[in-house]
Amino acid sequence: MKPWKMKNILIPLDFEFSNESAMDYAITLFEQEECHFYFSNSYTYNIEGLNALDLLQADDDWFEKPRYNSEMNLKAILKKYRGESNLKNHHFNTISKNTYLIEGLRKTIENLDIDLVVLLGKDQSKGNSDHTKRIVQNITECPVMIIPTSAHLQKPQKFVLASSFEVELLKSKLKNCYAWANTAGRSIKIVSLFSKDKMTQTQKVNQNKVYSQIQTFTKYPVSIQYSGASSSLKSFIKSHSDYIITIAERKSNFWTKYGLTQSWMKSLRHQSSLTSRT
Repeated sequence: MKPWKMKNILIPLDFEFSNESAMDYAITLFEQEECHFYFSNSYTYNIEGLNALDLLQADDDWFEKPRYNSEMNLKAILKKYRGESNLKNHHFNTISKNTYLIEGLRKTIENLDIDLVVLLGKDQSKGNSDHTKRIVQNITECPVMIIPTSAHLQKPQKFVLASSFEVELLKSKLKNCYAWANTAGRSIKIVSLFSKDKMTQTQKVNQNKVYSQIQTFTKYPVSIQYSGASSSLKSFIKSHSDYIITIAERKSNFWTKYGLTQSWMKSLRHQSSLTSRT
């Protein structure tokens, strides 16, 4: 069975925390998919402490330097992947904008009908940047995947979909998760964030819908595990470094409700092979 096609993948780049190996992984992971990759960079001007007169007196170089650096860095990345890729089903473009990070990403996701945002994880000494944390905590328009340096293509992956199932998960959003499972997974596990005896009837119905959909679109075995607490979820992720983890939650307070704070995200970089959210 062919996996769902994933057309548009957005890779926001933070040039202060480059991670070429994670970028290579992200692109090779979807080598069987018809993909259009967009490398993007948002830049702003540091006007803190400047008054109106300072801005009027600023020379052209002050305004041109951020734009020039953004465009040149993106140009180098575009040249690398257009030159190295021998996959006819992969296409590459760049987006350089003077805009605030989250605002710019939301507009790009809407305008280009982005299916997936891929974030490149950082090395263990630096940890994830504020750039990555802000995107994970604010972008809910489409799935978000974090790829740290510990990911290895040659190592068979296992796929986990975690959710509270309090709200029905949209099939149109989850179809990309099924594609990831078919592309990189060898077994699939559904993890509920509630213990089985505390789930409402609505949660059970929503979970069963997802279970049925996954069984329809994958050739791999599917199992269900009940976590029952955020601490159990954290422990599960930390102890399963060979799993692709997708957290599917439509409620905006999910991260704080289940204790997935910035400090926890920072510690997670050492543990998980691949973490994503939809």
